[in-house]
Amino acid sequence: MPYILKWGVLLDISANDIDIISKGLTAPCVPPPSEIDRLESVYHLGHMIYLDQMVEDSELEVASIYASRLDFPNSMVADLFKPIARVEFDRTSLENVRKEVIDSIKLQKS
Repeated sequence: MPYILKWGVLLDISANDIDIISKGLTAPCVPPPSEIDRLESVYHLGHMIYLDQMVEDSELEVASIYASRLDFPNSMVADLFKPIARVEFDRTSLENVRKEVIDSIKLQKS
């Protein structure tokens, strides 16, 4: 829950929206149906975590647990942040980074 609040603040989500989201946390988690959708959700979580340009160990642990529950290896999560962190340095678009991350995860999975 602390991360939802932290990420909500970074994303300018209103207190009311956060309250609505927190009430939905008791609902069962249904993983996205396809592997591509699951890859996308791991990528988006990683991107959201890196919004403040830092990755705390506990955030990395949350992302690893999430990836594991979506049937991805824990090791892929650390690799996920490398291209996200390089966006400004490489002067590439977020779309290119998303594609690179997803392609990389697919290779690790196979």
